[in-house]
Amino acid sequence: TKDQSVEFILNNYGRFDLSDFDYLSLAQFFSYYGNIQMSVDLLTDKARTIEIDEDLLFYYINLTLTDTALTQTSEYRTIMLNAYNLNRDRYCRLFDTFGTGGVTFQLLEDPYLRNSYCENCQDR
Repeated sequence: TKDQSVEFILNNYGRFDLSDFDYLSLAQFFSYYGNIQMSVDLLTDKARTIEIDEDLLFYYINLTLTDTALTQTSEYRTIMLNAYNLNRDRYCRLFDTFGTGGVTFQLLEDPYLRNSYCENCQDR
């Protein structure tokens, strides 16, 4: 079954050296089959590193940006700063409306995210 296949992959991927592309593909696979938390768990340690693939980092952010408990942590703020430094335009587009490529307009209800947007993206 699908659940058994996902569980098998989850239990065995750690046996291999994975590239950033592999991590991204695996996270997308988990998400596709409704296992968002597996994707988040898979990518959290990678997202905390400075040397991370841009697509991998932004995929992680898209999965987690609406988790207000997470966005309040210093670790997450470091992740967001890294995303901003990697690609300012892409970072700022996260705050656009959903229909124009953003995550959700409700992001600005989060005080940290609103401050980050105002400090980093107002002049674009």
